[in-house]
Amino acid sequence: MKLFLIVTFFSSLTYASQYTLDRTNKMGLRKVTTIEESRGHYIFDGKDLGTKLPLKVKTSWNAIKYPPARKPASNCWSGTFSFTKKDGKKTSIIRGCTEGAEYGNMIGQIEVLRSYALGVK
Repeated sequence: MKLFLIVTFFSSLTYASQYTLDRTNKMGLRKVTTIEESRGHYIFDGKDLGTKLPLKVKTSWNAIKYPPARKPASNCWSGTFSFTKKDGKKTSIIRGCTEGAEYGNMIGQIEVLRSYALGVK
């Protein structure tokens, strides 16, 4: 019984991270993508991808954690994005424009994850 209580206590303290990319284009169309690491599992838009990812997918997963450089949202012609990072109780939000090579690279990394998630049962 004591072992069960100890395991339960420490499993509730496991480290969880959540990253949300909320983007809106100039026409007002909105798309939200969420990735999460919780208790050793990788979760993409609510779908559990398991505990291990292939090398290419893991590289894309790690690249998404770092948002593009910040650009003032008031000067955006193409649309805006909001990148929210939650680590435990700490939350940070970065806002910027949906344009540029860095933003395009991040969207490409998300598409690698999306295509992998389609193949996971």
